[in-house]
Amino acid sequence: RIRDAKTGSLRATIGPDTKSLYMGACFHPTHPLLATIDFYDELFVYDTRSGQVVWRKEMNFGPGITVDYSRCGRYLAVGGYRWDGRVFDLGGDGLPVNETILDAPNKGVVKNIAFTPDGRSS
Repeated sequence: RIRDAKTGSLRATIGPDTKSLYMGACFHPTHPLLATIDFYDELFVYDTRSGQVVWRKEMNFGPGITVDYSRCGRYLAVGGYRWDGRVFDLGGDGLPVNETILDAPNKGVVKNIAFTPDGRSS
């Protein structure tokens, strides 16, 4: 459900495009897009104006948990029950164009993703 930030009133209901639980969701900072990840590890990107899925991908990393857009709107990161989270480069329309599988010392569940304010990793 999408609610108005000022009043809390219901603006729209997105889905149901999955038979699973939505685990994470986030809005694109400049485009009318909402990204969600479900427990079956499917990543959905919705157009918030129409409520329709405009992009989807099965992540193949086990149950999905978290999803977030960078503040600059050029990246979308997702994670789940495996250590190989993903970062997508986004095109001018805000939709994924390239996927990078993260290989890091982390060997557990990716429960949260954060981008640094200046866009650089520390």
